[in-house]
Amino acid sequence: MGHDLKPVLVTGASGYLGGHVIAALGDGAQGIGSANCDLLDAAAVADLIPDWSERRVIHLAAQVPKTATGYADDEAGEANLRMVEVLLAQRPRHLIFASSMTVYRADDPMPVREDNAGPPARGYAGSKRRTEMLALDTPETLVTVLRLPGLFGAPRLAGLLWNVALALARGDAPRLPDLPVLWAAMHVEDAARACVVAAQSMPELSRIVNVGYPGKFSTTLAVNALAALFGRGALTEAEAPEFAMDLTRMKTHLGLPDWSFEDRLRDLAEEAKRYA
Repeated sequence: MGHDLKPVLVTGASGYLGGHVIAALGDGAQGIGSANCDLLDAAAVADLIPDWSERRVIHLAAQVPKTATGYADDEAGEANLRMVEVLLAQRPRHLIFASSMTVYRADDPMPVREDNAGPPARGYAGSKRRTEMLALDTPETLVTVLRLPGLFGAPRLAGLLWNVALALARGDAPRLPDLPVLWAAMHVEDAARACVVAAQSMPELSRIVNVGYPGKFSTTLAVNALAALFGRGALTEAEAPEFAMDLTRMKTHLGLPDWSFEDRLRDLAEEAKRYA
């Protein structure tokens, strides 16, 4: 889909979400910049960002944990915080920052509102929250924080839903999480659309926006819904915590996704059958 955008810089453009954002921007954008430098290097970033009158940055680059224990890694979190500090020093007019639902806790009231996130914890989730607070406290830049759930699509090799769907398509026993965690998911194309829509206009104020699908989510609900699409019974009865977002701001400022979670699961199942 094409968009009539002023020039936009996309960091992390070679990543999973970044590649889909570039595709979603399409040929209609007036200019697309793709970061290919060390975002911790202030001099390199200064050379990277052109002197646009309305500089817009969709910041997706991050050091993402590869394991469950990695989410407690303060070092990676600090590097992510530093990237945003370096970008903000260049005073972009509008920064769209991809944050995470991990800023919320299982004991937060559901559906969680944007103001339910408490003080930052340690590790990855804490670094996301600290980065949000840093960015929103920068008066020279308008900031749109998008709190995204986990992303899925075909094929995402490390993704829970893709691997469950692929195992079911092959007739294998899916590998499920040992310890159910607070979880929700969004198709990567719908998340990319939210990033692009956020960049289409200059907001009057900085804001945080929950991004996702309506309804309740848990690993148990999701994998059992996938199993049903393959004609299988429930795969697990684990008591996974349920998660839901208040999407009022998303509906007002970005619009809700055109596709439902159930629609996207059906598509994922069909893709898995083709890969199997």
